[in-house]
Order: sequence, then structure tokens, then C-alpha cells
Amino acid sequence: MTTILYDAANFMTDNEYQTLARTTSTTNVQSIVEKPQLYILGRSASKDIDQISYTEARIEDLKQLTNKIRYGDIDLIFKLRLFSGDGPARQFEAGQQKGETSAVFVVLKHDKISEDTVDLIQVLVEIINIAYSSEEKRSPRQILRLYNLTFLFGVLTKSVIGTPVKITTRKLYGCHFHSLVVHLPEVYRIVNTKSILCEQEERSFEAYGELLKLQQIGNQVGL
Repeated sequence: MTTILYDAANFMTDNEYQTLARTTSTTNVQSIVEKPQLYILGRSASKDIDQISYTEARIEDLKQLTNKIRYGDIDLIFKLRLFSGDGPARQFEAGQQKGETSAVFVVLKHDKISEDTVDLIQVLVEIINIAYSSEEKRSPRQILRLYNLTFLFGVLTKSVIGTPVKITTRKLYGCHFHSLVVHLPEVYRIVNTKSILCEQEERSFEAYGELLKLQQIGNQVGL
């Protein structure tokens, strides 16, 4: 699948679209722009030799990206960014991804849970809210807040958990932890992280899986 990254310099904001459409309802322009589109619906086995069966067609398409497209009096030049699976989400991994309105319900017994543990949970919830917030909410203040939160999350994690027992220290404080604490605010400063988290692409997998099943049934009955 392919998708376009939203940028207020190239697309309307929610308020601009609302004014143009002369409507009182709010439209999430970013979600519309970044809706993933099907590029290749591959039908191949899991073997390496089968997985690369579409490579030649993809290479030809990549070469054509150097061609400009003229829209009105504007030349559109493509900038390609590649990812596979959950690669873009490495800077932020927090289990089930439920969007910026996700809630964490925790039953706390204050006589048994330390204040640092409560702070750790609250900090993580706020990090999730910022990471999945829209482009319109990204501001210098929000970026600075995320820098502070990720630093605090790192400090609190080592204070609350310290040396893990069930898993190795390297696994707990490995690439995911490092990416969240160090790289997430840096990436958010450059681009809206909601744009590069592949949540919308993952939602499409089920629909495309059903399409493949219908194709297979059609082949079996000779359609």
C-alpha cells in the first residue's frame, strides 16, 4: 500500500475545508489525505523466491517516480519513503494502538503502588496522546512537552522497573525503549508521527484478505 503524508503547506486545514464547504460539521482532512491506497495486491507463497516475484514491476514503477506531474501551474515532484511492516512505528511501540483517544484503565491501590508507578502510567498515556495527535495540534510547545515526557519516561522506567526479572535487560531497554525515549520527539519535531504510524494500513489488511478469498473462490468455480 501507499500513502501520502499530510502537510498543512500542501493541503487544507480542517478549518479551511470547513469554510470552503460551508458546513458546520468538522472534517478530519489529515485522515482523508493519508488514507492508504492499494498499490499491489500480491498473491504469492511465503518462500523467498515467491516473495520477490513482483520486484521487477516495482522497480519499473520506482524509476517512473522521477517523472514530474504538472497540476495547474505547479510541478509535483515525488519524494519516496519506504517502510516494511511496523518499521515506522519503532519509535513508538505501546501494545495495542487505539489512536489518540486511547484510554488506559488502571485500578490503583495507593497503599501498595508507589507514586513513581502512577507517574509512569500517566506519562505514558500523555506520550500516546501526543504521538497520535493531529498535525494541527503539533506546535513548539507540544514538541517541547514530548521531549520532557520521553525523558521523564526513561527515568521513571529505570526507577520503577530497574533490572527486569522476567525478560533480559537488553530486551526491555533495547531498540523500542531507545527509539521512544530518544527518537520519538526528534521525529515528531520533523513530521507529525500520526502520519507515519501504520495503523490505517493495518486496518486495511482484513479487507484485502477478504478480497483474496473471493478471488480464490472465483478461480475454483471457473469465474
